[in-house]
Amino acid sequence: MAKAQINPERTRWLEVLGVSMPLCLSYIPIGLACGILLHAAGLNFIMILLVSVLVFSGGAQFILASLLASNAPLGTIFISLFFLELRYALLGSSLSKYIKDKSARFILIFSASMNDENYAVNYMKFATDKKWDPDDALLVEYYSLAAWSISNMVGGLIGGAISIDLEVVDFALT
Repeated sequence: MAKAQINPERTRWLEVLGVSMPLCLSYIPIGLACGILLHAAGLNFIMILLVSVLVFSGGAQFILASLLASNAPLGTIFISLFFLELRYALLGSSLSKYIKDKSARFILIFSASMNDENYAVNYMKFATDKKWDPDDALLVEYYSLAAWSISNMVGGLIGGAISIDLEVVDFALT
């Protein structure tokens, strides 16, 4: 009787999920708090989802909540977030040697979904695991983005159900 072969490509996503799971679980409490604060700053459920996916930076989203709560000018918000997120150019450059053979589209998607935590996971895996490839790294980013966005949206729903004083925004940032 022939033994069924497991397709390694099919199980690779599970291996990457296992690597990503501690990161994804760590996003839950912070993502909930961020969603609550974004709701308290005036964003609705759809806006919280869009900010979570398009910005995908806890620090930037907490600062956004704080600046929105203090009625900061739009220009100030953009400049603040630009300089805060500029560090990703440096982080990304250290990963460029691992993804240099990928298409420009892949690199754009990879760059847009990178954050501090999944950078650390991917850098460590590229440096220590010869089987780790750019597709695995992108999968880490997708898993963490999903965990972060879902936590933010649930936080936004919680924020809609409870009343929160905007004074807590500065404390939450700390």
